[in-house]
Amino acid sequence: MVTAEGGTSTAHRAESQEGLPTELLLVIFQHLRRDRNALRQACLASRQFLSLSQPCLFEHISLRTQRLRLTKSQSLCSSLYQILCESPHIVTYIRHMDIVSATYVSGRVCRWISGESTLHPLLTFLVDAKILQTFRLRLSGASWEDLPLKLKHSIRLLMNSPALRNLDLTGFIYPAPEILACVHSLDKLKISGTTSFCPEKLDPEGPLNGGTITSFTLLDTVPVADVID
Repeated sequence: MVTAEGGTSTAHRAESQEGLPTELLLVIFQHLRRDRNALRQACLASRQFLSLSQPCLFEHISLRTQRLRLTKSQSLCSSLYQILCESPHIVTYIRHMDIVSATYVSGRVCRWISGESTLHPLLTFLVDAKILQTFRLRLSGASWEDLPLKLKHSIRLLMNSPALRNLDLTGFIYPAPEILACVHSLDKLKISGTTSFCPEKLDPEGPLNGGTITSFTLLDTVPVADVID
């Protein structure tokens, strides 16, 4: 189709693009995995592009406070939750989740994780899907005990997901045996910037003592006497 100005219409261009082999389109979208703007534009181009680009667009989710707009992270969390409510199949595309609870804004620490009402049901979606492979949680000095009970419960369940392979915990005080007691599927565990971590108190049948973890990293963790013989 040609427009009155002699150009090719958007609809015709979309039809031509959809004529490409699906295998070739998949390769193209894989190369665009880190270009989120391009993936978002592809979602709007056609139904075929939508179905092919969504897995790449939602593969890695990062929820964090923005440096200049404190409410941005809250809106990201609630927006993602709304998307999953309207299109539950999208949760099957999420393989990696990063949650950063705080950042410095105008010289002060701003935290959002405890007051975000949609975070618990969002994590519940991921728990039920049982496909998350990487989970990074950074509490930035917040206490594990201060988190809402429902949120702690969903975090524990997510850590114990059978598909989870990489777990990264940073910057909070927590009773490690309570959190890691039933984690059996991990390949890699990283704990950093944390106090009160005592590996000797972990479940003898757990991942550290049971041999399922191939990589265990411990950084900037105190007290040292509790973690080194």
